[in-house]
Amino acid sequence: MGVGRTADESALKEQGSGSDEQPFRRTWFRAGDAHAGVMLLMALLFFDYLAQTKLSLAAKHVACGIFVAGILTQSGGFFIHMTKGEEDSPSIGTTITSLGAVLLTAANCDTGLRLVLRSHLKGASPAYHAFE
Repeated sequence: MGVGRTADESALKEQGSGSDEQPFRRTWFRAGDAHAGVMLLMALLFFDYLAQTKLSLAAKHVACGIFVAGILTQSGGFFIHMTKGEEDSPSIGTTITSLGAVLLTAANCDTGLRLVLRSHLKGASPAYHAFE
């Protein structure tokens, strides 16, 4: 195993059926791995910001569930495409990745909207309190 190569990447190299298929699989493996790492960092920020909202504990749990589902589906879709997909064509993996992006967007927009409303509309009309 070389420097910078993970055990999974080494297994991927040995597992392939042919050298023509390896660049495709390696690309999608790296994309899934990179997205999972970035989402881990994004989760730290998301959970910190979510804690600053005035949502109930149950609503925060729902938001966390949507966010974690988004992380798993987005990065997981890359791995599924790596194993089930073909080059230059969509697969169930790319559909799952897109679904994950929608879930992440929904969770982030909801949390962001609540933070903006909380900070900019304090003391505003009673409609503001509907977002707490």
